[in-house]
Amino acid sequence: MLSTVGMCGQRMPTLDRYMANTSQYARVELALATTLPAHHAARVFRWIGAFPWRAVTWFGTGHTVKWLDNPEDRAMRGGAGAVLLLEDPSPLVTRPEHRPPDTSGLSFQGDPVRWLWIVPITRPEHLFAKEHDSATLVEKLAAEGRSWVLG
Repeated sequence: MLSTVGMCGQRMPTLDRYMANTSQYARVELALATTLPAHHAARVFRWIGAFPWRAVTWFGTGHTVKWLDNPEDRAMRGGAGAVLLLEDPSPLVTRPEHRPPDTSGLSFQGDPVRWLWIVPITRPEHLFAKEHDSATLVEKLAAEGRSWVLG
């Protein structure tokens, strides 16, 4: 498991445009479960960790983000064209030893911190999520036996 450290120190931008009480969604950390060597998989955080502030948007469970297309990440991401962010990847657990850890309990300046797991998805799956919704995509992936672990 890899994660960002300190991303929650800055509140997600633009939340006040979408909701009155932003406290529950304002602070996140991103995490990635992987069997790849850590130094390869950690590269995903270079672009996705700064994405909300660069794109002036926010991350929440079920959000999808098109994978940054650069040569050094192409081999690591395989056929993935995007990522799905999930607070609870349990529906995609395919092996008992791949259960997500309990990440509850962290708060920063009074706001709870939400851990969002990065789940690589293909470009067609990304389009499917946009056409339907991410919950339907998760159901589809679970029915296909898809794991949330990058590897």
